[in-house]
Amino acid sequence: MAISFKERAQRLRGVELEYANQRLIIANKMVQVLAEAVQTYQELKETIDAHIKLLQEYKADPEFKKKGFLPDQKSLYRLMIFSA
Repeated sequence: MAISFKERAQRLRGVELEYANQRLIIANKMVQVLAEAVQTYQELKETIDAHIKLLQEYKADPEFKKKGFLPDQKSLYRLMIFSA
């Protein structure tokens, strides 16, 4: 039973379309992964910047007297009790 040229061409187009769809799915997943990587990088950059700022403030004022970063003694005592 011979297959006509037209039928072969249609089958090939179907295979090509399936292949192209699979490639498109993979490409979309790659774009999503890259977008998530960019978001993670931005969050990491913000965290590092916050740490740098805090360390610079600590270097300028090691006891954090200017901004009142340290909680009062009662709060520290409560934290020590609850963490035990």
